[in-house]
Amino acid sequence: MKNSPRENFWQEFCISASTLPVNLTPISHCASLAAPPPDKLISSPIFFGTNYVRLSHWVTIVAAAVIFSLSASQAVAQNVTATYVTGSEIPMNSKGFTADGKMISLALNFAPPPGTQLMVVKNDGPAIIRGRFNNLAQGQTITLSYSGLSYHFVANYYGGNGNDLVLLWTTGDELVPPLAKEKLDGQLLLALGKNRAESPFDKPTSLEPAIPIKDGERVLVDIEGAVSKALREQVTLRGGALPGSAASNTILRAMVPLSQLESLALRGDV
Repeated sequence: MKNSPRENFWQEFCISASTLPVNLTPISHCASLAAPPPDKLISSPIFFGTNYVRLSHWVTIVAAAVIFSLSASQAVAQNVTATYVTGSEIPMNSKGFTADGKMISLALNFAPPPGTQLMVVKNDGPAIIRGRFNNLAQGQTITLSYSGLSYHFVANYYGGNGNDLVLLWTTGDELVPPLAKEKLDGQLLLALGKNRAESPFDKPTSLEPAIPIKDGERVLVDIEGAVSKALREQVTLRGGALPGSAASNTILRAMVPLSQLESLALRGDV
């Protein structure tokens, strides 16, 4: 039986959410699909604050390029390891690819200019890539280094012809104040970049931040901190809304404009 479009959405969201850098209670729909790994869960609204655990995703630097070209049956068991020397390399070429259970290790051996797109999996099959690499979620920002400099890329499992895994050059979250960056979920940081038309959102792309509940430029978040009158007023006076009462004395659920996320995250009581 094929999933409905709604079920396909939830399956995709839950796969991505299970690897996002937050430590929260999962939404009930995701829990009904599969039990995500402990300490890598996300609730329905995006959560930010000082007291949750940020899990650092990583990409291992390796020394040599290894290029694969596999059939669908062969593409089930192989990890992907490669070094980009020119940016035109295709580490994995397959007519059907399953990423579940695999790890990915990538490195740079050149300085990529702005706008660079690095092909990771060239999937010539009719279906999308099945699952996600264990250490690379949809929309995750990673950092690759070359000659002492860091370069940021966002993973898009729907890049290329729509079925390929491509890394898109981005400015990363360097424009966000460090204190705010520590408190904001990675998908909120990605949404901020899109709102500002920063790369890769400065040109047409199929990449979308995984924000489960949105209303125009506002997103539903759970703000962890001291729930005070001043905090509530800042939310409402700057275009936000409080759709319900606080989940507790330390969590405020709010519909917040993306443009206000940084100022809220910079508060000392959040």
